[in-house]
Amino acid sequence: MPTAKPLWTCPACGERFVSPRLWHSCGRGSYDALFRRSEPHVRRTFERLARLARACGPVRIYPQKTRVVFQARIRFGGGHPQKSRFVAAFLLPPGTASPRFSSVLANVSPHYMACYVPLSRESDVDAEIRRWMRRAYRFGCQEHLWKRHAHRPGRVRS
Repeated sequence: MPTAKPLWTCPACGERFVSPRLWHSCGRGSYDALFRRSEPHVRRTFERLARLARACGPVRIYPQKTRVVFQARIRFGGGHPQKSRFVAAFLLPPGTASPRFSSVLANVSPHYMACYVPLSRESDVDAEIRRWMRRAYRFGCQEHLWKRHAHRPGRVRS
């Protein structure tokens, strides 16, 4: 597997990205501010989701003004709280379908699409969500790029 390039660090806010000067808000958020208008179970639902993300491997989880981001090398998930639910976001392979998706952004990348899933209670963070988190985490690690490079003609496969 090729060695990943180091992440670029924004000198203004300290966030790390795969590309220099990648657009971002340079804003710092707080969990208290983000969940201020939400019912208590919404924060607990998010915490359960965050535990799933951490179980996948090294991950940065940080609040912004209106959302929480899950990031490995790239942002692969997260979501935003509403009054009585947390809307989780995952990068998933094209063609992934579920009646649980409230919306899908299909043109994000040829490799993945952004899928949004409303979670109304802690028990909504179930085995299906765990599978989606694992798949999204692999996109966050950019596994899809390493596999593509590993199969180029003339390259040694490991």
